[in-house]
Amino acid sequence: MLTLSIERDVAERFPIPDERAEPVFERWRRAVDLVVRSDGPAHPEGVDGSALAVRRERLETTFRRDDLLTPVPRELIEAGYSAIIADADGYIIDEATSDLFAGTATHVRLVRGARWSEATRGTNAIGTAITEAQPIAVVGDAHYERQNRSLVCYAAPIRDPRGRVVAVFDVTSRVENASPLVGPLVTAIAGALERSLHEAAFARAAPGGLATLERLVEMAPGRAWLVGADGRVRAANSGRFGGTFELGWSELERAMSTDGAAILPSTDERLELQPVPGTDGEPIAVVCFSRGAARPRARSVHPAFDTIAGTDPALVDARALASRFASSNLPVMLLAETGSGKELFARALHAASSRADGPFVAVNCGALASSLLESELFGHAPGAFTGASAKGRDGMIGAASGGTLFLDEVAEMSPELQASLLRVLEDGSYRRLGETSVRHTDVRIVTATCRDLPAMVESGAFRNDLYYRLRGTTIRLPSVRARTDRIELARHLLERLALEAGRPVPRLGESAREKIEAHDWPGNVRELKMALAHALVLADDVMEAEHLPDDAPVTQAPVSHAPPSRSDAEREALARALAQADGNLSEAARILGVARTTLYRMKRRHRL
Repeated sequence: MLTLSIERDVAERFPIPDERAEPVFERWRRAVDLVVRSDGPAHPEGVDGSALAVRRERLETTFRRDDLLTPVPRELIEAGYSAIIADADGYIIDEATSDLFAGTATHVRLVRGARWSEATRGTNAIGTAITEAQPIAVVGDAHYERQNRSLVCYAAPIRDPRGRVVAVFDVTSRVENASPLVGPLVTAIAGALERSLHEAAFARAAPGGLATLERLVEMAPGRAWLVGADGRVRAANSGRFGGTFELGWSELERAMSTDGAAILPSTDERLELQPVPGTDGEPIAVVCFSRGAARPRARSVHPAFDTIAGTDPALVDARALASRFASSNLPVMLLAETGSGKELFARALHAASSRADGPFVAVNCGALASSLLESELFGHAPGAFTGASAKGRDGMIGAASGGTLFLDEVAEMSPELQASLLRVLEDGSYRRLGETSVRHTDVRIVTATCRDLPAMVESGAFRNDLYYRLRGTTIRLPSVRARTDRIELARHLLERLALEAGRPVPRLGESAREKIEAHDWPGNVRELKMALAHALVLADDVMEAEHLPDDAPVTQAPVSHAPPSRSDAEREALARALAQADGNLSEAARILGVARTTLYRMKRRHRL
């Protein structure tokens, strides 16, 4: 009901098709989620005295100046505006207000020490600029608090060398003073303050500051770059610099934490990395010196496999082998545990093949009953069975013609389906369910399983002729617990998750790295990704062990070569059912043939 009232309020104030309505609604919904009252508290949250002095000193120390409002034109104040500096928590640290606006500023609590975060005041320029990390204008009725709807506010964030918002510059006045020229001016002033902050940071990091580092780059005998922690190339010896510097900050940070060297992808140059430390010891930039061509790569890998991140030797070998076989029409069998990225590999194989312009069709053979799987794979004639389409239906094999068919959990196929699939592999022929006429398809088949297929062949559970036809080549993918690059994988996943969430990437703290290394990750990449998504919600600039789920223990399970116990078998069956059901607990319970309450007990028992 509250959301509907917001929609009505926004619609009344910003009638469609006014393009301001949609962002206003999204921002007000954030305010509702933060339990902010639109009628506004009489005395909003704030600090004064020593608490305000501490915040002011912290910001002045960061900028290395005691007058943060120096760049503000006096004419702007005299025109009836209030110029404001707030810290990253939304507390007003300093302000300069004209006599024309002083009464209004006091009435709405636009004064030193008052907090104007979205959590306390709802939609407003200071708080919203912090939340969205971009310049913002909040005009009149767009304010969430009713008492602020007579105001016009322009604000822009100020970032430190690592790209983190540390302050906000804002100017506010009565709404009748709104002008399209003020917003760009505010952004320019925030930019000047940001440059000042960066110069101060580099001055602390190196004698002579940024100018010395730029000179160092310019005088380097080979190619050199100065790259900031925000990912921007701040300097390059332009006489020898051509093209784009392709490495991002996350890649450079990983390289600095290992052997202090990196490879420039386009030229295969080896880069020596010299970090520029900030006051907290963490680098705010890195100087990259080219040391000439690196050793030739042992194998060239198709760019399609760049989506599979990691430097673990087993993974590197798997990528290289897959890249070699991608251009052939041989079937490929992927052997890996559930959640290890089999479909990602299959998609890369397709993208690197001559069939890349054709369809990629994925089928999870373990997620469907045998009768339903037959219909899904081969299609059916009109009215072939109760509930069948009156027009019939083409199956996945027909849909994949000209492209790639990926059969995940192929070991779960019934013997009858195995025989039908063998015919497809032999000459591309198949029959739809309930149909006598033969159809043909041109499809390349990639299969995957976490089962021991040779043992199933020996026991008769899987056809040996089909096994040898599917095994054009076999590629083994390492489990997460066996990988030597877990931290690199975690950083890669974290970057993708942060990008999807539209927020800065937090740094992995030491305790988080230790926890990631210690856990055996039975759910593999899928489990690691979900754990990082959980932690991303809780973490700010640094992700620590406390932000990861409690069910990621810090003790590593001992390796056992004994036959699997009943508990181990139950855990494996549960993990496989959850994967087949894609996390749907009702479906997983159905696959296992147990009640949901029993499934919950099994999950708790096995910490899945």
